[in-house]
Amino acid sequence: MIGTSISHFRVTAKLGAGGMGEVYRALDTKLDREVAIKVLPEEFTRDPARLATAKEFILDGLGSGALVPVIDRVFKFEDIQKAHEYMESNQQVGKIVVTV
Repeated sequence: MIGTSISHFRVTAKLGAGGMGEVYRALDTKLDREVAIKVLPEEFTRDPARLATAKEFILDGLGSGALVPVIDRVFKFEDIQKAHEYMESNQQVGKIVVTV
């Protein structure tokens, strides 16, 4: 992942990883500033069995009410600057989602 690009973001370093994803430092080449990007680990996306298990866990949790997502606003990846501005405004209640 390091050294690759996602749209206009150039990934420069891995910052950390946990059960829900991996976080990378990247350079926004349009705004010339550093950002953080969180992605699903490759173990989930490349392994059909793990991806199916993760999907089942999430769908079961949503269906039973055990997982209740709180999504404040959804932005397209091309509008990442607006997503950052909204996050920096501290007006959100819940997650800010950026779709790829």
